[in-house]
Amino acid sequence: MLGIIIVCHKDLALSIKLASCSILGKKDYFEAIEVLSNDTKEAVSIKIKNIVKAWENLDGVLIFVDLFGGTPCNASLDLLKEYENIDIITGVNLPMILFALSNNEKYKTVSSLVENVLKVSTKSIINLKNLNIFKR
Repeated sequence: MLGIIIVCHKDLALSIKLASCSILGKKDYFEAIEVLSNDTKEAVSIKIKNIVKAWENLDGVLIFVDLFGGTPCNASLDLLKEYENIDIITGVNLPMILFALSNNEKYKTVSSLVENVLKVSTKSIINLKNLNIFKR
């Protein structure tokens, strides 16, 4: 089994977690970390590391962050140096979280889950006007 952590600015992480749980129900090994304007990269990294340490019995952990280069991303990057079974995806959205939560038991490695999450995430971005569902 793989753990999933969402790390985002303000209340975005918690909002995504709450929406996910309202759709799929409560999930084990699923955490959200809010990063506030006064949080340091080091403090956020410690929060993430504490969760990862508590989950050391898992096959790996996938961390989702909101924005490449922001504090959530930079704090998560510190863990890549220490842990081989961790991966990070930027640009988190609800469809990718729902897929990851629904399929995290199917995959034994984080890299295989990441590969499939990325496929789903790009397919979930659609310009509805191009679907021609509205006729003029």
